[in-house]
Amino acid sequence: MASQSALRVALLVSFSVLLTVVLGFGLPALLNAIMRMLGLPETSVAQCIVVIYAAFVLYVATPRIPRGLLEVKGKAVFITGCDTGFGLSVAKHLHTLGFTVFAGCLLKDKDGEGSKELEELHSDRMKVVQLDVCSDEQVKKAAEYIKGNLEDSQRGLWAVVNNAGVSTFGEVEFTSMDTYRQVSEVNLWGTIRVTKAVLPLIRRAKGSCSVILALVLLLILLLLVVRNKFRGAYRHLLYIIV
Repeated sequence: MASQSALRVALLVSFSVLLTVVLGFGLPALLNAIMRMLGLPETSVAQCIVVIYAAFVLYVATPRIPRGLLEVKGKAVFITGCDTGFGLSVAKHLHTLGFTVFAGCLLKDKDGEGSKELEELHSDRMKVVQLDVCSDEQVKKAAEYIKGNLEDSQRGLWAVVNNAGVSTFGEVEFTSMDTYRQVSEVNLWGTIRVTKAVLPLIRRAKGSCSVILALVLLLILLLLVVRNKFRGAYRHLLYIIV
């Protein structure tokens, strides 16, 4: 293994030296020939080299620009916690982009405002489902509903957005064990429960991902809150999920 690594390093160094020599001597000669063909003064070669080098540096230094656009037709996304906040906004935004959205709402059966707002879109691409991520039965029913209502079941589910979550803040001494259990049941086990239920559909899509939007709040808190200011259950559970 050591000899192979040494050989690889030697080949890379040799190639780098060869490339430097070729560019150092060959590029000016090539540019001179091009200038003569175009009838331009050969004194412009130096400026050309500078421009080429500047373009190279710009190419390397600038972030990669996505090539092409994502084809959203036929792609379906499952989002939990769509009653309010992030979930509701993401559901509407992805629907606007052209995705088929399965929006899980805790209060759908109770005529919650969020579920009613999504249903009032009257769109075949917006499907609202009753979902309590703490309930095995409801998660199973939601997964079966998604499977039965996909435009193309063979293509599977393009992504699941695990957004459902609850938060509590406070010192450890004043946080009850019931609160820890509630937060873990929703934020940790709820995320695992939902992901496991729809994972077979996600695998069919070949490369889709599970996103946890609740972690966005963690990043904000870590930036804004002084270290050890809050030691509550929500913070601890987020560390476990990370």
